[in-house]
Amino acid sequence: MFRPVNQRVSILITIALINLSLFFWVSSSRSPKYSLGYKQKIESAELFNESIDIIREYQILRENFVIDKEDDPFLSGLIGPSTTLITTSLANLRSKQTTINPNIAAMVVQLFYESKLKPGDTVAVGMTGSFPALNIAFLSACKVMNITPIVISSVGSSRWGATDPYFTWLDMETLLYNEGVINSKSIAASYGGVADRAKGLKSEGIDFLWEAIYRNKINFLESNKLSSAIEKRLAEYNKILSINKYNAYVNIGGAAASIGQSVNAKLIPNGVSSSNDIGDLIGNSVIKEFLINDVKIIHLYNTIELAMKYQLKVFPDKFYDLGNGPIYFEQRYNMLYTYIALLITLSILVGISVVTHKQIKVRMTSHESESLL
Repeated sequence: MFRPVNQRVSILITIALINLSLFFWVSSSRSPKYSLGYKQKIESAELFNESIDIIREYQILRENFVIDKEDDPFLSGLIGPSTTLITTSLANLRSKQTTINPNIAAMVVQLFYESKLKPGDTVAVGMTGSFPALNIAFLSACKVMNITPIVISSVGSSRWGATDPYFTWLDMETLLYNEGVINSKSIAASYGGVADRAKGLKSEGIDFLWEAIYRNKINFLESNKLSSAIEKRLAEYNKILSINKYNAYVNIGGAAASIGQSVNAKLIPNGVSSSNDIGDLIGNSVIKEFLINDVKIIHLYNTIELAMKYQLKVFPDKFYDLGNGPIYFEQRYNMLYTYIALLITLSILVGISVVTHKQIKVRMTSHESESLL
């Protein structure tokens, strides 16, 4: 029985084996394509881990202090009690746990590159006690990339942040600064919370906030209303540089003076944005003033959304491996191998088609000759 070459089982098996071999050959050619700023990302993540070690050791050595393993499974010392006298608002525990990840520092480096920041640039910063790990990730990236942060902090914290009255964000910052892990600290601080004046906290809680500012020798920005808090922050930034001379404004958390009314936090895109990306914000705020002066914004507010955007684990079940993941590199196939494999496959298909066509033509010619006879 006549069978053209493209119908022979042995030929089909041979083609399949060749293509399978080519597939494995190309697959083995994968190599990492490192992302922009790879080296700085690694260094920032390592610096973040060093900070975690220092904070953890300090917390463990404190008398009568026990890290809550359920809330802080990584034993970072950066997840505070849910409710204390300096807790200013509600929060999502998962969003706090997600920041206990060295690769968050690499994400900040990525944001710096997206903002086109370069060594020697100066950024204005508004941070709170709500996300101490995110604050540390940011300051780690600044040190590695030689970017100068002019920081104003709010001492109060939402739930599961730096809520310990005896170890606030300012205390953490001072500890890390004295250890040489970070090279900058807040130039001023406010109470934080509602209207940036801890409205609603008990007097004992307000006393704790004031004591934290005093013992860390930080300039206290006292105000009796939000508009005054905004003006005082802008005045502090202006002492260093004119508002329009800053290379970016970075907001970490949801400080009232920084973002203004709470609804504004959701109107500003997470990550990098400019005045063209943001609609009209409600009321006055520090961010609004920087936008008016056409200064780029880096908004670090919804940590879960940011982690998902940059393909970081959301509350990883183990301490995420430093240096791994798309934030650092992508696996790319060697295109030369791919083109060679494609050329071989196409050549085989074309060759089989030509031979098959000739065989069928010869067969038909022979059949016609026999019919005539």
